[in-house]
Amino acid sequence: MDKILIIDQDYSIIFSRGLIANSLLKTGISFLEAHEIAEEIKNDLLKMNIQEISKQEMDNKIYQILADKKDAQYAENFLVFKKITKLDQPIIILISGTTGIGKSTVALTLAHRLDFRSMIGTDSIREIMRKILSNDLIPELHQSSYEAGKFSKHYRSSRFNSTILGYSEQVKIVIVGVEALIKRALYEGINMIIEGVHLSPEFISNDILEHPNIVFVMLNLSNEIQHKNRFSLRAYNVSMRSPVNKYYDNFEQIRIIQDYLKEQAKIVGVPIVENINRDDTVKKLTEIVTTRIKKIVKAKNTDVDL
Repeated sequence: MDKILIIDQDYSIIFSRGLIANSLLKTGISFLEAHEIAEEIKNDLLKMNIQEISKQEMDNKIYQILADKKDAQYAENFLVFKKITKLDQPIIILISGTTGIGKSTVALTLAHRLDFRSMIGTDSIREIMRKILSNDLIPELHQSSYEAGKFSKHYRSSRFNSTILGYSEQVKIVIVGVEALIKRALYEGINMIIEGVHLSPEFISNDILEHPNIVFVMLNLSNEIQHKNRFSLRAYNVSMRSPVNKYYDNFEQIRIIQDYLKEQAKIVGVPIVENINRDDTVKKLTEIVTTRIKKIVKAKNTDVDL
């Protein structure tokens, strides 16, 4: 096909169906629908023999197609994401949940949908802090979250207490690095997703929990059989650092942490999303993020144009 140039004030880019589809994914429509609309736009431009189009005109065209052929809500969502970009407001998404619940998969899919370039797991932050703080100093930091209680200096006889105690001791250390990363991202205006078991509402400061630009969600999986099956699936699809039997042997502790996180989420009002199906979960999270962005746009400047 002939090249079609999309022209903005400071730059111009060649029309790409993939580029248009990616901008549409933020609205909440499916991958297939996004590419179908991008194909329709391409065909319309070719029929009209258009070789150059302003970014404003392209955005208006996308908005109109969404309004005419999809739900009006999708068109509004497209407008909202354009506005938040112009307002230069970063969005930080925190995704918590116990081990093996699907946080990384959901975070990666959501990052692609929202075009977030920065994503990190709290396990990576823990690895860095392990290099700084020795095993003798903080033994809980050098174990898996669900095993930390077994190595805690404050070990208690109660299995429930020891599991949560060891986990909490680990979280107290890791959350320092997490909060520093969040504050840096806010300062530099970077959109970011942080996922991990260490995102416990009990230990996250109120200024972060209440920050309008930070969206916090808790993933949950009530069905124990489905939860166990995910460890087998992970072992089959990827090279796992820990053997799958380790997760099975500590499954009770993993579930205890899930129950604890769920209760903490309820206390502070963090949305709890049942992660049965990845696509459904990502769609729900997209809705939660979009709702928050609408509030930011309204609070910051309701008069920002498309």
